Amino acid sequence: MDVDQMQVVCFEVGGQLLSMDVTWVSDVHKLDGLTPVPKAPSIVAGVLNLRGRIVLALNLGQILGGKQGEKAASLMINVQYLNESYGFLVDSVRDVVSLARDQVQPCPHHIDPVLASFARGTVRHEGRLMTILEVDGMIKSMLSQDLMHCA
Repeated sequence: MDVDQMQVVCFEVGGQLLSMDVTWVSDVHKLDGLTPVPKAPSIVAGVLNLRGRIVLALNLGQILGGKQGEKAASLMINVQYLNESYGFLVDSVRDVVSLARDQVQPCPHHIDPVLASFARGTVRHEGRLMTILEVDGMIKSMLSQDLMHCA
Protein backbone atom coordinates (compact mmCIF):
# COMPACT_ATOMS: atom_id res chain seq x y z
CA MET A 1 0.00 0.00 0.00
CA ASP A 2 1.06 3.57 -0.70
CA VAL A 3 2.72 5.25 2.33
CA ASP A 4 0.36 8.19 1.83
CA GLN A 5 -2.61 5.86 2.39
CA MET A 6 -3.93 4.13 5.47
CA GLN A 7 -6.63 1.51 5.93
CA VAL A 8 -9.04 1.75 8.83
CA VAL A 9 -11.77 -0.49 10.21
CA CYS A 10 -14.98 1.56 10.59
CA PHE A 11 -17.38 0.76 13.43
CA GLU A 12 -20.05 2.32 15.61
CA VAL A 13 -20.30 2.71 19.36
CA GLY A 14 -23.22 4.57 20.91
CA GLY A 15 -24.14 6.15 17.58
CA GLN A 16 -20.63 7.51 16.98
CA LEU A 17 -18.74 6.57 13.83
CA LEU A 18 -15.23 5.52 14.85
CA SER A 19 -12.29 3.73 13.27
CA MET A 20 -8.86 2.35 14.00
CA ASP A 21 -5.89 1.50 11.84
CA VAL A 22 -6.40 -2.00 10.42
CA THR A 23 -2.85 -3.00 11.43
CA TRP A 24 -4.04 -3.14 15.06
CA VAL A 25 -6.93 -5.51 14.36
CA SER A 26 -6.29 -9.24 14.66
CA ASP A 27 -9.95 -10.22 14.21
CA VAL A 28 -13.58 -9.27 14.69
CA HIS A 29 -16.11 -11.68 16.11
CA LYS A 30 -19.50 -11.97 17.77
CA LEU A 31 -19.43 -11.56 21.49
CA ASP A 32 -19.96 -15.00 22.94
CA GLY A 33 -18.88 -16.74 26.14
CA LEU A 34 -17.93 -13.62 28.10
CA THR A 35 -17.09 -14.32 31.75
CA PRO A 36 -17.58 -11.41 34.19
CA VAL A 37 -14.62 -10.48 36.38
CA PRO A 38 -15.58 -9.80 40.03
CA LYS A 39 -14.44 -6.42 41.40
CA ALA A 40 -13.19 -5.27 37.99
CA PRO A 41 -13.64 -1.63 36.96
CA SER A 42 -16.74 -0.91 34.89
CA ILE A 43 -14.75 -0.60 31.67
CA VAL A 44 -13.86 -4.30 31.97
CA ALA A 45 -16.78 -6.26 30.50
CA GLY A 46 -15.13 -9.58 31.27
CA VAL A 47 -12.75 -12.12 29.81
CA LEU A 48 -13.10 -14.83 27.23
CA ASN A 49 -11.03 -17.64 25.80
CA LEU A 50 -10.43 -17.00 22.12
CA ARG A 51 -8.60 -19.88 20.44
CA GLY A 52 -6.59 -20.60 23.59
CA ARG A 53 -5.79 -16.96 24.44
CA ILE A 54 -7.42 -15.07 27.28
CA VAL A 55 -8.82 -11.79 25.98
CA LEU A 56 -9.73 -8.88 28.27
CA ALA A 57 -12.99 -7.44 26.89
CA LEU A 58 -13.29 -3.68 27.33
CA ASN A 59 -16.42 -1.49 27.13
CA LEU A 60 -15.27 0.98 24.47
CA GLY A 61 -18.39 3.11 24.99
CA GLN A 62 -17.51 3.65 28.65
CA ILE A 63 -13.85 4.25 27.87
CA LEU A 64 -14.97 7.05 25.57
CA GLY A 65 -17.23 8.59 28.20
CA GLY A 66 -20.52 6.83 27.48
CA LYS A 67 -22.99 6.00 30.20
CA GLN A 68 -23.22 2.62 31.84
CA GLY A 69 -26.28 0.62 30.83
CA GLU A 70 -26.36 1.73 27.20
CA LYS A 71 -27.28 -0.87 24.58
CA ALA A 72 -25.22 -4.03 24.98
CA ALA A 73 -22.48 -4.39 22.38
CA SER A 74 -22.74 -7.39 20.09
CA LEU A 75 -19.29 -7.52 18.48
CA MET A 76 -15.69 -7.38 19.64
CA ILE A 77 -12.68 -6.02 17.79
CA ASN A 78 -9.63 -7.90 19.02
CA VAL A 79 -6.25 -6.13 19.13
CA GLN A 80 -2.78 -7.11 20.31
CA TYR A 81 -0.71 -4.81 22.50
CA LEU A 82 2.62 -5.86 24.05
CA ASN A 83 1.80 -9.55 23.52
CA GLU A 84 -1.56 -9.25 25.30
CA SER A 85 -5.00 -9.54 23.72
CA TYR A 86 -7.64 -6.89 24.27
CA GLY A 87 -11.13 -6.80 22.86
CA PHE A 88 -13.08 -3.60 22.31
CA LEU A 89 -16.85 -4.07 22.46
CA VAL A 90 -18.63 -2.29 19.60
CA ASP A 91 -22.23 -2.05 18.38
CA SER A 92 -21.47 -2.77 14.72
CA VAL A 93 -18.57 -3.06 12.29
CA ARG A 94 -19.16 -1.36 8.96
CA ASP A 95 -16.23 -1.86 6.61
CA VAL A 96 -12.54 -1.33 5.91
CA VAL A 97 -11.74 1.83 3.98
CA SER A 98 -8.59 3.36 2.54
CA LEU A 99 -7.90 6.98 3.41
CA ALA A 100 -5.30 9.41 2.24
CA ARG A 101 -3.28 10.43 5.28
CA ASP A 102 -3.68 14.09 4.32
CA GLN A 103 -7.49 13.70 4.66
CA VAL A 104 -7.11 13.26 8.41
CA GLN A 105 -7.77 16.53 10.21
CA PRO A 106 -7.30 17.50 13.86
CA CYS A 107 -10.34 16.95 16.06
CA PRO A 108 -12.82 19.84 15.99
CA HIS A 109 -13.07 21.93 19.16
CA HIS A 110 -16.64 20.83 19.84
CA ILE A 111 -15.76 17.10 20.03
CA ASP A 112 -15.99 15.42 23.44
CA PRO A 113 -12.64 15.95 25.26
CA VAL A 114 -12.40 12.29 26.35
CA LEU A 115 -12.89 11.11 22.77
CA ALA A 116 -10.43 13.75 21.51
CA SER A 117 -7.79 12.56 23.99
CA PHE A 118 -7.82 9.10 22.33
CA ALA A 119 -8.11 10.34 18.74
CA ARG A 120 -5.53 10.50 15.98
CA GLY A 121 -7.87 12.83 14.13
CA THR A 122 -11.12 12.96 12.21
CA VAL A 123 -12.20 12.55 8.62
CA ARG A 124 -15.46 12.89 6.69
CA HIS A 125 -16.80 9.49 5.66
CA GLU A 126 -20.15 8.94 3.94
CA GLY A 127 -21.34 12.36 5.06
CA ARG A 128 -20.48 11.79 8.72
CA LEU A 129 -17.60 12.79 10.94
CA MET A 130 -15.47 9.71 11.72
CA THR A 131 -12.98 9.76 14.56
CA ILE A 132 -9.84 7.68 14.12
CA LEU A 133 -8.77 6.19 17.45
CA GLU A 134 -5.15 5.90 18.51
CA VAL A 135 -5.21 2.36 19.92
CA ASP A 136 -1.81 2.29 21.58
CA GLY A 137 -2.40 5.63 23.31
CA MET A 138 -5.78 4.43 24.57
CA ILE A 139 -4.38 1.21 26.03
CA LYS A 140 -1.27 2.95 27.47
CA SER A 141 -3.53 5.47 29.21
CA MET A 142 -5.72 2.76 30.74
CA LEU A 143 -2.70 0.76 31.89
CA SER A 144 -0.99 3.81 33.41
CA GLN A 145 -4.17 4.69 35.31
CA ASP A 146 -4.55 1.04 36.35
CA LEU A 147 -8.08 1.07 34.90
CA MET A 148 -7.84 -2.51 33.68
CA HIS A 149 -6.61 -3.96 36.97
CA CYS A 150 -8.77 -6.93 37.91
CA ALA A 151 -8.27 -7.79 41.57
